[in-house]
Amino acid sequence: MESEQKFNIYIGLLKADMKTELNKENTIKLIVNKLKNIGVIGLNIESIKGYWNGKPENALKISFINTFNVLYTDIIKVLEDLKTDLQQENILIEQEQVLYSFI
Repeated sequence: MESEQKFNIYIGLLKADMKTELNKENTIKLIVNKLKNIGVIGLNIESIKGYWNGKPENALKISFINTFNVLYTDIIKVLEDLKTDLQQENILIEQEQVLYSFI
């Protein structure tokens, strides 16, 4: 087993106005392309139900183990761009150290 940083990113599918829903497939394509541009070539995306200010919304959870040696600052820059592009009030990122192995 090896040890590396794992990132979980949570992005709501409602714009900051909490009324306008983003197109899920277009949003996924945008996220995947922006992360690929900085070297994240493998990730998982789950559709989840989130709550913001007590209101439910559809959301995406993007997860990857940083076996690509992508700089944290580059990930944050992508998230800042996505926050603007997707008109989000916030994007949540979690970071943890995990053990992993490819079989």
